[in-house]
Order: sequence, then structure tokens, then C-alpha cells
Amino acid sequence: METVKRRLKWPFSTSEAKSLVEEIGRHKSTLSLALKADEISGLLQILSGQTGLSEGIREIKGELNQRREAEIRIQMSEERRKILDSFGTTTPEKNHDMSLKLRQPQTGLWLTEGEEFSDWLNTAESGLWLYGIPGAGKTVLAASLIEKAIRRSSQKVAVAFYYCDYKDLETQKPCNILGSLAKQIATQDEQCFQALRTFYQQHLRSDKSPAEYETQELSALIRKMTVFFETTMIFVDALDECGKSTKRLTKFLASLRSSNEHTDIKTLFLSRDEFDIRDILVDCPQVSIAAKSRDLELYVAAEMAKRIEEKDLRIKDPSLQEHIMERLIEGADGMFRWVACQIDYFCELPNDAARRIALITLPPTLKATYERILQKVNESSGEAQKLVQRTLYWIIHGPRMSIPALCEAVSVDAGQRKLDREAIPEEEDILRRCSGLARRSVSGYNLELAHFTVKEFLTSDDTRANGSFSNYYVSPIDDEIGSAIIAKNLLTYLLFEDFNNFDGSNSCQTRRKNGQYVLLEHAVNHLPTHARYNTDDPEVLQLVQKLFHPSKSNNFMNWAVIYDYENIWVYDNNQDLFQTSSQYNYAASCSPLHYAASFGLWRVCTWLVKGGCDVNQNSLMGCPLHCAFWGSDLLAGAIPGDADIIIPDKVSPKVENLRAATFQALLDLGADPSCNCKSGGERWTLLYLAFARRNKEVCISLLSGGATFDDELFGDFSYMVDEDRSFLKQVIDHTGHEGLQEKT
Repeated sequence: METVKRRLKWPFSTSEAKSLVEEIGRHKSTLSLALKADEISGLLQILSGQTGLSEGIREIKGELNQRREAEIRIQMSEERRKILDSFGTTTPEKNHDMSLKLRQPQTGLWLTEGEEFSDWLNTAESGLWLYGIPGAGKTVLAASLIEKAIRRSSQKVAVAFYYCDYKDLETQKPCNILGSLAKQIATQDEQCFQALRTFYQQHLRSDKSPAEYETQELSALIRKMTVFFETTMIFVDALDECGKSTKRLTKFLASLRSSNEHTDIKTLFLSRDEFDIRDILVDCPQVSIAAKSRDLELYVAAEMAKRIEEKDLRIKDPSLQEHIMERLIEGADGMFRWVACQIDYFCELPNDAARRIALITLPPTLKATYERILQKVNESSGEAQKLVQRTLYWIIHGPRMSIPALCEAVSVDAGQRKLDREAIPEEEDILRRCSGLARRSVSGYNLELAHFTVKEFLTSDDTRANGSFSNYYVSPIDDEIGSAIIAKNLLTYLLFEDFNNFDGSNSCQTRRKNGQYVLLEHAVNHLPTHARYNTDDPEVLQLVQKLFHPSKSNNFMNWAVIYDYENIWVYDNNQDLFQTSSQYNYAASCSPLHYAASFGLWRVCTWLVKGGCDVNQNSLMGCPLHCAFWGSDLLAGAIPGDADIIIPDKVSPKVENLRAATFQALLDLGADPSCNCKSGGERWTLLYLAFARRNKEVCISLLSGGATFDDELFGDFSYMVDEDRSFLKQVIDHTGHEGLQEKT
């Protein structure tokens, strides 16, 4: 009976009551900041990170996504999707969704509800440039502004946006940026899409494949399509993350606004305050961005509450939580990024005493913050330090790959003979060791740097010169050239004993699909990128020679079969479609010399020919000289049946120079300049292909080397004389070819 009475008087035990008091204390500082909101709705949004309301927030975001999808106001079909894809496949929607997830409710209202943005919305042909320091939350603010603009979109108002991303080279190319803006606008009006379709059809090649679009042409197309709307709003975030393309891109984007009485184009750009951008946008209204104190209060409160709820941060003393929040707001100096790093650091500390000490010694800058993170890594084991070094290097210079593949990659040591599964780290170990420097991507597929400033810090001269952190320094390189370190790692992996068996049925590909070797696909596909420019490194050259040995080892055959399956597509005239090369045994008919030539490995080609490889051996891909001409863009060679040769797309000057060097090396080694390949039931000489592609240098090399230009071939070129007489004249002037002079 007494027990019953006690329970009726007070329903909780002493320990339960104590736990509740502590829980209330932990939420005290969050509530006190939340109460600063002007309306009860603000309070509810601030607390949306707490238990119980997160589901509602997800539902709201789901509705927003559905509404954005509804902005596509044209009927879609496979043919229309193909047209849209020709304008680039980068998807700014992913960056937009990620930025919306990072935004804390009620932050950024000073801008979204402010006078500057309101004036921009309500003024015809207006421009606005928002600039700020690193880590100030520019991209999250961009997402807020875009969302507000989308709410105004209609049949008369179009909205297009883009996020440049330092992590993805494709998002930094002006043609992809303008192409994305063009196709977004085209999907919002049927007449717009018809203008886009006409543009697409005008640029189709003779083989019906779309050509590359020039940035000037895309700018003109965008302006042309905007006449179908009363207003078009264009947003581009992170102009400063486009590297060497920044100045050129900014000029094109700034030129979109015009004094055309039939259209109203508004542009809004966000970036750091860089000279080239400021110089171009000098006449554009400007707003300086820094995290406002109220935004910081809301952000810190929500982030702290989230970490406590997820039990990543365990604070016993509620007053310490309030003290941490006050110090972070005070020391942020307008940087959300700085705050996030400090909270991450507090989560790693073992107790309240350590956190109090950390509060006294908070690093004043982002650079000092990253140095503190690395200092903590330095205090761990040598293996842990190596794991962090390799992870950061692979994220910066390696191909985008799944997290399990990255775990395999960082486990590979120089000279390793087979995959050591016990040495493969767990994802959580990598994230814990690299806390504050790396994170999961929003899709969860791969790891990425936590912020652009992390890359700047790791590639800076200060980091290289600092003896304590120089081991973490990552040399900045041209992504197109690739990395010798990555090349050695991939080659070591491909030479594993695990792949030293080949039964003709591609058992390695089967095991890859079964998830046994998750790095294999990336190693196969990205080896050419990282090896072709780095064979001047003796270790890289030695490993390539081992893989590409004339004996065609099982390791080589496994690599070649998977590469062919993944990369070589054949156009079949009989069925009017592209097919994978799996039905054709390319690897069996080709020597390592064919593949080395197609990748521009001219040093390896020289070594192979001097080692006995036949420089004129024909194959399903033609002779090695054909492979050097087509390069790794080879889509079809001399294949069985009725199939056409497809002329490769334009390539960068670096790749073109490498192909030219390889082509000339093969000619010097005795390659027959009159060699031909079979395609579509006919045989075509390299000279014909070089003329068809208007490759003056190759034409000159072939004619100078003795290539035959017979009467039958003259007949095929009758149309060229009329279409491009100037091109033929250049070739004649360089070669003095009498037969060609007589014909023209």
C-alpha cells in the first residue's frame, strides 16, 4: 500500500527525476536562443531539428521537390531527353537539394526578405552580385534565394540555376553551365523547347551525333528562348570555383542581360570577392555576405541539439553547453564553416574537462582549425596518419568512386602482390580519422572534402613548408594530366595475383559484379588518364611495361576485356543501334601495342616495337597507327559486319598533342602510312580518315611518309574540293604533293 501511495504522489524514481532534470538542462540554451525568434512559427522551425518534428520537415521538402518537378511544363519523351542530354548531363538539382538540407530554418532571412533581393526581384533586367569570405554560407544562401524565386515561377516567369563545384571538373566548364541553363529554360515552355530542338538539329554531324556547342552560341540560344517569357531569373553560385574558366565564364554570364524590350533577364551570382569577377561585375549591384549573429545563433543551437540527440556529443553540465554556444558565436567571425569544425572537434573530446580547455584555446582561423585537426592526427599511430594522407589524396586527385572502392584503394601499398582484405579500413574509421576534413556526399555514394577551404589548405605552400604537416600536402595538378601516385596505385592493383588467371569467360568481371573487387572497375577505366602523361616517372613506366608486356599476360587480358566491355561501343547499321563490344573479341585480336597506341603511351609503344611487336599488325581496331589516330575515344574500328567508322569528338590540345607524338613515333618505327581498316564492308585508309576529320597534321605526316593517294581515292574526295578547298590548299602547300595539286 505504501508503495502504491508513493507512486501516486510522484511517478518517477530519484534516478529518473535526475535524468529528466539533466535533459531539461541540456535543452535550456537551445530554448533560450529559440525564444529570440519573433514568432511562434520561428520557434517551431528552430526546434524542427528536435525529435518529433523532423518527419514534418521531410514532408515539406518532399512537397517542394514535387513542385520543382512540376515546373517541367513540356511533354517528355525519349527523343526529347536525348536532345536535352546533348546539352550536358551535370545535375545542379543535386547540389541544390544538398544545400537545402544544410540550411537551418529561419536563417538567411536578412537576405531573402531584405531590400536588395526585393529590388532585384522587382526591377527589370536587374543584376546582383553577392560576395563573401570562405565559409560564410554562400551556397546555402543561394539555395534559399533560388527557392524563393521558384515560388514565383509560372508560364510567364522562368527560373534556371547552377552550382559550380570545385569537386567536379565538369561543373566548371562554361559549355556545361550554359548548356544546363538552356535546357532548364527549354523545359518550361513548349516554344522554348522547339527553339532548343532547332538549335540541336542545326548542330548534328553527318553521322547524326550531336556536335559540341560553343559558349557564344549557347549564350545566344538562352537570350533567344527568354523572349517567350515576361521574366527569366538566372542564378549561378560559386563562380570562383571554376579555376581558369572563371573570368571567361563570368563574361558570358554577365552578357546575358541585354536591353531587349521583349525580354527581362535577371542574373544573380555568388562568389568570393576576386579581382577578375569584381572587374567584370563592376556595374552590378553588390552585397557583402557574412554570417549574421542571429543566423549563427540559430545554426549553433540546432547543430548542438542535433549532435546531442544523436549522442555524438555528451555534455554532463548544461551550463557548459551554453558556454560553448556563446564562445562559438563570438569567435565565428562570420564563418559557419569555422563553427562546424569546432563542434566536430568537441564531439571527439572525451569529457567536459577537455572541452573546457578547448574553449580557452579555440583556433582563430580556418587555417589554424585545420592545423589543429592534423595535429591530432599526428598524435595517433603511423598507420592512422598514412590512412588520412592517402584518403585526402585520393579524394582530391582520384576518380569519383564508391566508398568501398576508396577503402580498397587506400589499402594498396607499393610492391603489394595481392589484395589484403584485413588491411582494408572500415568507412567509419576513415570518417573518424578525417573528421572535419572529409564527409559523405549527400548521395552517400562517395566521400568528398568537407569544404572548398580544405582543398585550399592541403594544396597551399604554407602546408608544404610546415614540417609538422608537410606529409599531408597534396600537390595541385592538372586533372587532365592525372597523378603519377594514382597511376602507380592502380597499376599495382591491376597486377595483383588475384587477376592472374583468364579463362576467356571474363571471370574477373563476374567477380567484380559480385562485389569481390570493388576497385577493379575504377582501376580499369581510369588507368589511361593517370598513366598517359606520367610515363616519364620510371616507376610508372616500369609498371605499365609489366602490364602491357608483349606476352599478353592474364592480368593484361582481364584488364583489356573489362575495358573493352565498358568503353568500346559499336554502331550496327543492320539494327540501327549501339551495342557493347562484348560480342566481338577485341582483346584476342589486338596486341598490347594497339592499346598503348590508343592511350598515347608513346614511350611504351617504342619499347614494345623494339621488343618485337609488329607495328603493322591488323586487328578489329585496325593497325596500331589507327589506334593512335583515334585515341581512347575509339568507338568503332574494323569490326565484323556492317558497321561504320565514327569520327571521334574534338579533344583537348593536350590529348591531341599526345596523339600526334604517338602517331609520329609509330611512323618513325616503320608503321605503314597506307595501312587501312575494314568498316561497313569497305576498307578505308588512314589518309581518307584524316581528310574526313580535317586533321591537317596527320594528312601531312602520311603524305610525307609516302601514303598512296590513288585515283579511286581521288574520286571520293571530289566533294571535298568544293566544300573545303582552303583545307586542301594548306595540305598541298606543306607537302607539295603533285597528284593532289593536279586534282585540285
